[in-house]
Amino acid sequence: MEKALDFHKRALKIRKRSLGYNHSDTAMSYNCLGLVATYTGNFDRALQYLRNARTIRRGCLPAQHPFIAMTFSSFGSYYEALSDYSKTKNVSRKALKNRSLALQMHKQALSIYKNSVPPTHGILGSSYRSVGLLYLRHGEWQAAIQHLTACVFIRRRNGSDGLPDSLYNLGQAYAGQGEYRRA
Repeated sequence: MEKALDFHKRALKIRKRSLGYNHSDTAMSYNCLGLVATYTGNFDRALQYLRNARTIRRGCLPAQHPFIAMTFSSFGSYYEALSDYSKTKNVSRKALKNRSLALQMHKQALSIYKNSVPPTHGILGSSYRSVGLLYLRHGEWQAAIQHLTACVFIRRRNGSDGLPDSLYNLGQAYAGQGEYRRA
């Protein structure tokens, strides 16, 4: 992860110098840095990077642009990771709040993708999966099934190599609901 962080920092420096701060590509670098910081547990830094990406993108892109959705999705991943971290520290109220924020961000991303990309676009399938996995992790089987079914449909249509994992997740949701034959 250190190498990824270094490369993204270099890319950010180059983009800021050549394109300026308020450019969508600069926001992409901030978004990537935010995700790397999230995955390495540097939550304060991650939030700062993601907020920079959001500010830039809101200033230079229309509200329904897929990159705006990407920002929401990244915030969703951030709050999801923060929720897991809070659980390990026995801060359950904070974990629930972060889980709720993660779901809200992923749903916002899904909503934008639904309005901005074709109905069988791979990013839409990934967005359905993100929402479905959150529901799955928290035992909300019916909502998980609904979102994971949409993901499987899209991935099946596209011949995506992510299809086996999505089918497995869908099977987990059916099993959680007690529908073992469908699982």
